[in-house]
Amino acid sequence: RLKRIVKAPLGRILKTMNIRYYSDIYGQLDFPETYERFFKHTGRCPFYSKAISSRHFDAIGTKTCQVMPRGRFNDILVADQHYICLEHDFSNIDDAMKRFMDDGFRQAMVDRAYEYAMDRHTYRHRVDAVRDLVQHDRSSMPAHHTPLP
Repeated sequence: RLKRIVKAPLGRILKTMNIRYYSDIYGQLDFPETYERFFKHTGRCPFYSKAISSRHFDAIGTKTCQVMPRGRFNDILVADQHYICLEHDFSNIDDAMKRFMDDGFRQAMVDRAYEYAMDRHTYRHRVDAVRDLVQHDRSSMPAHHTPLP
């Protein structure tokens, strides 16, 4: 729980924003009450919001085989090409475990994922993409605008 010395100023700051902060400021709500009050009518996210993270790249970098639920992973990783896909209902668990236990299959998969990441998804690739984007934006500026060098 927040102490009163923190609650009061925080409450004043949050009142100036369009933020709901009921649970933290006015006490603890249990999950059902919080859900009913704030989330029951919000609906599902209108777009795919799961994302690839550093843990995926850590596994790829150490050539660790990943067994994961089918997902888009920012459209970077491809199921059964870069990771062993486990269907959400576990209907393919026997096949997934069979592939995982196959040393040759597993080694080929982690090598393929590693080469793919090193060829297309390093920090250098990200920096180059940002640089190219900035250079493109600069080249499309109006002639009367003189960008900094």
